[in-house]
Amino acid sequence: MLSSYQKFNNQVQQAKRRKIEWKLTFDEWQKIWQDSGHWHARGRLSHQYCMARHDDKGVYELGNVSIITNSENATLRNKNFPGFGHFVSKESRDKIANAKLGKKASKHACRKMSQAQKNRYASAEARKETRRIIIRTKIRDAFYRIDWLMNP
Repeated sequence: MLSSYQKFNNQVQQAKRRKIEWKLTFDEWQKIWQDSGHWHARGRLSHQYCMARHDDKGVYELGNVSIITNSENATLRNKNFPGFGHFVSKESRDKIANAKLGKKASKHACRKMSQAQKNRYASAEARKETRRIIIRTKIRDAFYRIDWLMNP
């Protein structure tokens, strides 16, 4: 379980990755969460709570953040284009692209993306067969690991 400070640091690092300035201190951040009464309901699910900037603009600072549910945050983020899903402004797309420049995906991520592309146009039966192969491979690998542990 992460400590409060680790959770704070994770949020600061996430903001930095997204090129959003952070001006809250740990004490300010913790007080905002405690005053909201939703500290124990934090999370990523739609009914759980997050710290959001007003209109997804500006920096993370006192007066520009509030604690709301993730579904409320998504609604506010999509208010300009209701029914069209997630809208990302040109400025935000550029920031995301610049943040990813020069970074390579891990081998595991590349394999997953490659497999997803292969399955993109596959029939339902072909996708089922691919899942069966993956499961068989995982089971086989688990048996090899167990065998190796039992007979070093």
